[in-house]
Amino acid sequence: SEHIQKELNNYKELKSLNTSVIPMPVIMKNMSFAVIKRKTIFGIIGYGLPGALLKLLNLLDRKCISGDYEIRLIGMQPSTTLFEKYSKVIVSRSSVNNNNLTRSEMESDIKDVNIQIILYPNNSYKLSQSLSIFEALRYNKPIIHLNNPCINPYNDLKNPIGLKCQTLEGMANTIKKLVENKNYTSNLLKIFEKNLANVRNQYSINTSIARLKFIYKNINKS
Repeated sequence: SEHIQKELNNYKELKSLNTSVIPMPVIMKNMSFAVIKRKTIFGIIGYGLPGALLKLLNLLDRKCISGDYEIRLIGMQPSTTLFEKYSKVIVSRSSVNNNNLTRSEMESDIKDVNIQIILYPNNSYKLSQSLSIFEALRYNKPIIHLNNPCINPYNDLKNPIGLKCQTLEGMANTIKKLVENKNYTSNLLKIFEKNLANVRNQYSINTSIARLKFIYKNINKS
């Protein structure tokens, strides 16, 4: 990811390295953009930092949100009982694979998700890459995320595909607004849907292949 290349410039031992960026190869799924129906559905795909999620859920409980919403956990969770007391949380379960979701089961639960939550904080993934953002791109999902060096470049202010929050408290307030004001949220999602098409193309596997070919052809010229 581009953010790793920028971060390398902060290390004098690595700054002189001749580096090139090849985006993570992603085969985009032809999944329809999910519009809001009876309730707003948020989703976390994968492990998703359960400790931060518990803090967010406690904050949301104190917000007394009037609209209907759901937070769908799709992927490996540390405990079957960890989120039992939260009525808005739905933990996806497999019916065929000892509660380990198959990819088709994950995709079945993902398709109705309106917004994907990404909880990684500012001090994580400075020199590595989270797959969470690529799951969002793969499945055509807008994001709500914390300020993070890995996620920020994909949600550019000029071409936003979601909402960036500075703190969990800020994220809870944003979720409350999204749930309670459906007209606001629907209009926002239309913008994100349009921009997602552009970003998905930018990070498609075909774009990665073209970039790799360009680097290979020019490697001896640098």
